[in-house]
Amino acid sequence: MTEEVVDGVAKRLVASWCATSTPEQLAGLREAAPTIPAELDRALLVDLASRAQDHHVGDDVRQHLRDRFWAHVGRIRME
Repeated sequence: MTEEVVDGVAKRLVASWCATSTPEQLAGLREAAPTIPAELDRALLVDLASRAQDHHVGDDVRQHLRDRFWAHVGRIRME
């Protein structure tokens, strides 16, 4: 699994989530860190698994994906 794929999955999910979320929801997400809501975590893992040729995503890759998710969330400017 390449860094570009992992980062792309995280970035796309954050962008998609932001398109329908309010500033209050973003604040709530950040307050809950490092716990990712189950539906978002599942979406991250399903998307990444679909991009993995063998559909197996190891624990180290999962953790890296979650780290990249939070990195992208951290870049969102609250309006």
